[in-house]
Amino acid sequence: MKTIIIYLFLAFTALGQNFRDTIYVTAFQEFKIPRKEPAELLYPVRGVSYKAKLMDSNQNLIRECTKFVQFPAKEDAQRMLPPDGRGILITVWLFETLKKAGEYILQLDYNITLETGGSGNTNRQRLYKVIVKNPTLVNPTGMKSSYYFQENKSFSFATREFADANLYSYKIESGGNVIIESKGSYISLDTILNDKKYVGREVKITGLYDGEVFDFTEPGSEEVKKSEWVFTIKPPQSIVKRYNWTQIKTKEIYVDPMNNLNRNFEFAFISSVADKYIISPAENDGNIQVIADPPDFLEGKEIVKDQFFMKIVIVPSQTFLDEIPACESEDVSITIRYNTSFPGISVNETFYAKIIK
Repeated sequence: MKTIIIYLFLAFTALGQNFRDTIYVTAFQEFKIPRKEPAELLYPVRGVSYKAKLMDSNQNLIRECTKFVQFPAKEDAQRMLPPDGRGILITVWLFETLKKAGEYILQLDYNITLETGGSGNTNRQRLYKVIVKNPTLVNPTGMKSSYYFQENKSFSFATREFADANLYSYKIESGGNVIIESKGSYISLDTILNDKKYVGREVKITGLYDGEVFDFTEPGSEEVKKSEWVFTIKPPQSIVKRYNWTQIKTKEIYVDPMNNLNRNFEFAFISSVADKYIISPAENDGNIQVIADPPDFLEGKEIVKDQFFMKIVIVPSQTFLDEIPACESEDVSITIRYNTSFPGISVNETFYAKIIK
């Protein structure tokens, strides 16, 4: 009887016996079986059929696996078969991608048609253990559950293992509406954090690789997280004021209104974040009331805004100033009221001074 040689670089195993190989991979990363050898090498054979299934660590079926690569391809192999019944060399790989961390079993079954003179068909079964781990981010995201208006934040959700930069993408949405949708793993939130219409609202970021959300760990941590982040945008913490008058009615402070600095009442939003302050003009939302007591002290007002402050510049009445006797003063109060551009945050302040010529 003609000697039949079947070179299989993976030894025969069956369920319950030792695995031929244990393969360590990262989720979403395609791998091939066999891993160490070039392929499942069959020689000399007239044909081969194969199937594979993915199981959990308890051998419960998860799904069938179908991505095989054969060389030569089945159609080419049929054309290459010698007419005398002899066999040819056929190589086979299985390619697979697993997207959830865990321990799996891959079972491969081969039905081999031997060359003429052999014993007909023979079956082979191969078992592999596959251990899938989650990817690790290159850097921690440092994401918080909330940010103040005009706070700065950017981060990257790139991982050490997901090497194809073109497969990263993300979307940012709020209230069911997509705000930003873009390619890449780098995300800047500055545009959103500087937009007042998102203050008080919840914002969701979804990071994707190959179009899917994925689990990950951060450097130095074993905690598994999902590539989704939700945060809210808070209004400024408070309002700060700058002025040369006093807000204590009983305190005597003398003010020369001809000095331009004494005419300014300045207001700014402020929030304390880590070791810095976020300051921006406390802009008004509607009418600004400036009320003088006595009323004839005030001729008008001007509104000026710079990088940090909303300035209300009062214009005193020259007639009122001219009527103040030399070396004397007049008690004056200024009340400023307005709603800011953030609901629930308003200005209602009274300032006092003794006006001198």
